[in-house]
Amino acid sequence: MQNKLSTLLNHFLLRRKFRKIRKKHGALSIRIASVIAFLDELQSAGIRYAVLRWPDKVPIEPLPRGGDAGKVDERHGDVDILLELEGESRRQLLEIAARHYSKSGVSCEFYDTCGSGGFCYKHYPYYPPIMARALLATRIFDPRGFFRLTGLPYIASLAYHVVYHKAAATCASTAASDTETISAYLARLAEEAKAERVPLPVPLDLNSLNRWLTANGYEMPYDLKIRWPRNAGLLTQLAREDEARFSTLLPSGFNYFCIFILRDDLEDAGLTDKAIEMISAEFEIRQIIEVPKTERRRLASHLRGGNWMEGKHGEEILPCTFLICNDPAPQLLESPLPQYPHLDNGNLRRKITYREKLSQLSGKRIYGVHSSDNAIEAGCVLDALKREGFGN
Repeated sequence: MQNKLSTLLNHFLLRRKFRKIRKKHGALSIRIASVIAFLDELQSAGIRYAVLRWPDKVPIEPLPRGGDAGKVDERHGDVDILLELEGESRRQLLEIAARHYSKSGVSCEFYDTCGSGGFCYKHYPYYPPIMARALLATRIFDPRGFFRLTGLPYIASLAYHVVYHKAAATCASTAASDTETISAYLARLAEEAKAERVPLPVPLDLNSLNRWLTANGYEMPYDLKIRWPRNAGLLTQLAREDEARFSTLLPSGFNYFCIFILRDDLEDAGLTDKAIEMISAEFEIRQIIEVPKTERRRLASHLRGGNWMEGKHGEEILPCTFLICNDPAPQLLESPLPQYPHLDNGNLRRKITYREKLSQLSGKRIYGVHSSDNAIEAGCVLDALKREGFGN
């Protein structure tokens, strides 16, 4: 009876904590007494998860209740867990956690693949959703009793964490690799890579690590770099380097170069041709690039922050058709619009009208038309197409 009352009280407290975290657009953390038993219940409930970092620090045995939380933190640190949450799984997570909660337990922090409220980083998914789902798909079962990442995906997830989270929040540029904190992260990353037999660049610094992530397809997408909420300057430097590369791809002979992107929800509704007809009435379509279904996820990972999810179940609606366009009479904006701070041509807001008309034709809400906000973002799309073998 006492255990049942304690669980009910824990559930009430965790639900209240979750609501507060969700309002702040952060990530839920819960202290767990028996991490292995907790993770086993998650798996039994059909909630797919993976321990993200430092699997050797995960405590195998249950921790005594009433212990010193500070000493627990010193010994074990945080256990960061990536989850695939859908449907009732958020409610189930809190119910399971209530049975294992302890004030002196190990701090477990939870991130959803789609970055839903209460499982995100300052309103953003911790990893781009397409990347996060790809990471989770590679998980293995550790003999010690939990699922974890391994090999290249594991080391890439750590490198992403070091460059785009830890260093981005504190470093003004890649030249800050020798700061004490970043040096410690790089050293620990090198140890993990050696254990996993994954080669890293030599010398290992923020600059070489960013290039390594890009070469392996795990970099932070450009449009996230310019929007990321914690940036001490490093991401600005990396974004400027991206922009220099994009600018070399911009074609000549355009009054205003832009790209419209059509998603596969239009294809499924049989409205792709209608969308092209609408756009061609106001923009000159110079080229149409159609992407096969098997190639769409990989291409999408480079664009829109790797986030092509929609709805509470995180349905993937991927880009399928790219329209290389010229705007013969651009409406250049004198100042940024609050809701579209990177948009520099007012005509591109017509995509909203296209969406409304296509929604009426389909009988349901469709957001199937996207566009670049400016020439550099159009160059970013060209770069992604080129990397994946599409376009000239």
